Amino acid sequence: MKERSYTMEEEQEIHLLDLIAVLVKRRLLILVLSLLAAGGSVAYSVTLPNIYSSTAKVILLQRDDYVSLGALMAEGSTKQLVIKAPIWRPGGGELLLEILKSDLLKERIVKRVDLQKVYGVDSPDVMLRRLGNVVKVNNAKEGYISITAEEKNPRLAAVIANVYVEELGQAAFGLNLTSTPVVAPPDLTTNVSDSKGGVMIRLLDKARPSALKVKPNRSQIVSLATLLAFFVSVFLAFLLEYFSRLSGEEKARWENIKAELWGGKING
Repeated sequence: MKERSYTMEEEQEIHLLDLIAVLVKRRLLILVLSLLAAGGSVAYSVTLPNIYSSTAKVILLQRDDYVSLGALMAEGSTKQLVIKAPIWRPGGGELLLEILKSDLLKERIVKRVDLQKVYGVDSPDVMLRRLGNVVKVNNAKEGYISITAEEKNPRLAAVIANVYVEELGQAAFGLNLTSTPVVAPPDLTTNVSDSKGGVMIRLLDKARPSALKVKPNRSQIVSLATLLAFFVSVFLAFLLEYFSRLSGEEKARWENIKAELWGGKING
């Protein structure tokens, strides 16, 4: 048993040494392919434009009427006093989300910012699809909506996000969902209890141009391309080594396979 165990360990060591020997023998191939991939990915990533992100955030306040019963003491008698006051809670964003995704709102954005001229797009349908790719709407938490625009021009990204918020307020007002436009403290101040609509849109953060790019991640592109090329080159090294060790009979079989693949004559 000891002799057999020793033999198996020797075989494993031999196989490992064989693998290392192949890598050393084909090291130039692995190095060249990896360097070519690294250089090519660097050149490609440099051609990619920087993309900047700008986000506007709003909170949606939904009105609930709160009714309380109080006691009023007057002249020795107790009278009941009903107190009714509105309470505003985060919520009511489902319909407004659908408005944000609507083509009608996108058309208003395109017209207001003159995006067809900015992007040089003649087709309205193509312009709407492009705007949909530029803007992302997120409703991660009930009653809170973030509108993010990603663009090569950071100022344009901020303009698009802010116009989205303004047009959302106008659309909601036109549908009688709210009786006031978007409230943006401290520039605009109002008492929320004065609003008679069902939903109030309150601006939390105005979109501002950013100096930090969000795309592309050039280091990631280069790293992934180089790593992929390394594994491909290692596989290719073992494949070439396998074919170099084929016997005469195996080489003949391989030639027949190639001939069959390319429609040539097959040796019997």
